Amino acid sequence: MFSFNSVRKELVIAGRIFRLPESRWLRIALGVLFVFFGILGFLPVLGFWMIPVGLLILSLDFPLVRRWRRNLAVRFGRKTRAKAQNTTPPDPPVVESAKSSGQPKI
Repeated sequence: MFSFNSVRKELVIAGRIFRLPESRWLRIALGVLFVFFGILGFLPVLGFWMIPVGLLILSLDFPLVRRWRRNLAVRFGRKTRAKAQNTTPPDPPVVESAKSSGQPKI
């Protein structure tokens, strides 16, 4: 999936390493440009894939975006772990007694 090396300012996506600028302002500008041009994803060359990449870049510098990214990563991790373990418990059987419902059991 993706990971960060915040010390070396690297973004790893699908095993590829992308170095990000050391300057905070350049990273912010790059992230905003990715999001902006991602909105224009219907045009050739640009694509909607640019929006999540821009948000990933912005999450290095903005705590709110970092929190969204972390919550999404935790939710995705829980879902994939549960799917791998197949831990969805079966629904308990519904047992109704004729005495409690007041109607004859069919």
